[in-house]
Amino acid sequence: EGRKEIFKIHSKYMSLEKNVDIDRLLDKMDLFSGAEIKAVCTEAGYFAIRANRFRIKHDDFAKAIEKVRRDEKLEGRDYMHMFG
Repeated sequence: EGRKEIFKIHSKYMSLEKNVDIDRLLDKMDLFSGAEIKAVCTEAGYFAIRANRFRIKHDDFAKAIEKVRRDEKLEGRDYMHMFG
């Protein structure tokens, strides 16, 4: 429930399409921190803006989840390379 509240806080002022299934998205963000959930919301907004849309689709969030996950893996690998 905490992750759902975090998601709601960061998507509060976003215009979401009716097909956005928050519970399904949260299942894909199971181990995400609050900062990562915020990043997903931000990235989803950017995907919509780049497509010249005012509403954010479920697919925008799905792509944002993959981008944040990929970025976190890269950062972790860089960290291990420097300090591991």
